[in-house]
Amino acid sequence: MGKLVKGLLLGGMVGGAIAGYQAYQRDEPMDLVMEKAVKAAGPAAAGGAVLGFIADRRKRRKLARRRARLGAAISAGGIVEAARAARPAIEQALEAARPRVEQAAEQTREAAAKLAEAARPTIELAAERAKETAARAVGNGLGKAGRTATIRIPLPV
Repeated sequence: MGKLVKGLLLGGMVGGAIAGYQAYQRDEPMDLVMEKAVKAAGPAAAGGAVLGFIADRRKRRKLARRRARLGAAISAGGIVEAARAARPAIEQALEAARPRVEQAAEQTREAAAKLAEAARPTIELAAERAKETAARAVGNGLGKAGRTATIRIPLPV
């Protein structure tokens, strides 16, 4: 209810102030300015009260959700108990999957070794060309301030 009252008061003040300011800008007499401000304050206060009511409801729902999450966290002890009960089944599944995982790891290891061996000549060629280019750059007096060299490496097909 706190936000409803705040919305009511704030809406009434803002609505009355805006209507009064607009009437004052039109150079209307002061009693007419006050009358328009009071007439506009009523509907504005009602609108503010509606917005305050909505804000109150949202706050209550949010608190209810937070309490529900807290209750779920407290019942997490039940989750721990369920995990303890499921542990033997999980261990059995892991033992059943172990041979397949080991076989896949071995196949991956073999494929990686083959790829590394196949890439070795290309890497050695690239290193050799990089040494040659660096030696030429130093020999020409270019050093670090020299232009960048382009190294073309043929890739095996």
